[in-house]
Amino acid sequence: RRLAACVLALALVAGCGDTRETREPDVVVREATPSGEATARGADGGDEVRLWVVTHGQASSAFWTIVRNGIEAARRQMGVDVTYRSPDVYDVDAMRELIREAVASEPDGLVVSIPSPELERPIRDAVKAGIPVVSINSGSEIARLAGTLAHVGQPEEDAGYKAGKRLVKAGAHTAVC
Repeated sequence: RRLAACVLALALVAGCGDTRETREPDVVVREATPSGEATARGADGGDEVRLWVVTHGQASSAFWTIVRNGIEAARRQMGVDVTYRSPDVYDVDAMRELIREAVASEPDGLVVSIPSPELERPIRDAVKAGIPVVSINSGSEIARLAGTLAHVGQPEEDAGYKAGKRLVKAGAHTAVC
């Protein structure tokens, strides 16, 4: 089940930098649905793997549309049940509630983006509840503090610093972010 959470997170950000291969226990596929999609079962033969994904990006964002498409492709390929939720507009309070809703549903894994330190507590609550959590895109330092299983993304400060150095080296004097 941890593999499903990690693979889903990695699938949705594929192509965003270097990759590392980690071998985890397999998700065992026991049967297929009439549509040809596999129904994933845990290694113990238990119920279908259920994952929640909570991000801070809205559906209208081109970036988050690509992420959502990656999640859907991974869901079909792995045959897992995925609930994807994000606020209609950027709203940390709404994200906090979505994470709490995810924890209450007792999923097999949770994937979250972490745009604010205010989300550390609900993520920590998920980890304490025994839910494997993988963070994506933002919040690498917060993810570490909250006890997530893994972070798929980059350290924002370090990336910004290195990007600034490259701009200066290229002769830029003014930049807009």
